Amino acid sequence: MTPPAAGSARGSSAWRPSGCTRSPAAGEDAQRALRWPPELLGAGGLAVMLASGALPMLTGRAFLAALWLDVHPPGLAPIALGTPVLFDVGVYLAVMGSMLTVMFALVRRVQLMPE
Repeated sequence: MTPPAAGSARGSSAWRPSGCTRSPAAGEDAQRALRWPPELLGAGGLAVMLASGALPMLTGRAFLAALWLDVHPPGLAPIALGTPVLFDVGVYLAVMGSMLTVMFALVRRVQLMPE
């Protein structure tokens, strides 16, 4: 099929991009592929961010101050691990959790739409 002509209804079910399906199993398969629900990923990310900010307070420093730990694995160069890296991991988890939550909600909504 060809794309809709200018001025035609964009929401028409007559044309759909290739590879676009409304199979109920498509969204469920994606959700089953995750080990945890996306809401839990987002909440876990917020918890990791909060923990990375609170850890320096245990040493008497300000909230979100950077703490660094030098790890010397045998046979490798030293690795500097710090709370900024932990904070970034938390941001990643929070963003991925929120985006997946929105995407899965949109998939459910499209699946409920009449053909």
